[in-house]
Amino acid sequence: MKSNSQLAPVYEAFEVAQDCFCVASATLATERSADSSDSIDGVKGRSPEEVLDEALKQTEELTVVALWAVFERDLIEYVRSTVKWLSNGRPESYARNLVDKVECEAEFWRVGDILDLFKGEIDTHQIARIKEIKRYRDWIAHRNPRRSVPPAFSPEEVYGHLTELWGRISEAHCVAPETTSRAEVGPFSAGDRDRDAPVPASHVRSPPSTRPRRSVDRPRSDDR
Repeated sequence: MKSNSQLAPVYEAFEVAQDCFCVASATLATERSADSSDSIDGVKGRSPEEVLDEALKQTEELTVVALWAVFERDLIEYVRSTVKWLSNGRPESYARNLVDKVECEAEFWRVGDILDLFKGEIDTHQIARIKEIKRYRDWIAHRNPRRSVPPAFSPEEVYGHLTELWGRISEAHCVAPETTSRAEVGPFSAGDRDRDAPVPASHVRSPPSTRPRRSVDRPRSDDR
């Protein structure tokens, strides 16, 4: 199985969109200063500033949803691939049936239960933080009024936490970080460090961006 992580491209696309909002905001400010009559039209009774603010908010939230979707898919695929080493167990028929069952049913496991599999090698506080991101993602997607609004995470925070987790998993499982595909991976002992068990390179912790960060000057809502 070969797969490239799309976490980095998703976040980079958000950065491009954010820069576009910055350009639009700066252009609007320039036009405002040059037009004292305040004749710049908004959309459906809202000012251009309000429209930009809402569009940026929606972009941030959709980026969080997209990042989580990529992470969850990669997590499921990682679990499905790591159980293949069990196929060498005995008796052979039992081992093969066990691997087949996990590969088929991992798709339907709760992501919280999958994350719990890494307890003992990953700090429990880090796992809890990832679960909080999941709660925020669910709130964005469903807006269930019967549930309390969870703490919000920015796209930068989500990208950072998710890539950091993959870095921890790679370290704990002795996975070579420089490779870009996942073969048959599993938890290895120190003597197995040279085995070919790669995962996507972007699963190793890296800074979200090396270029200066820019943001639209706007107040962040506390009720998001």
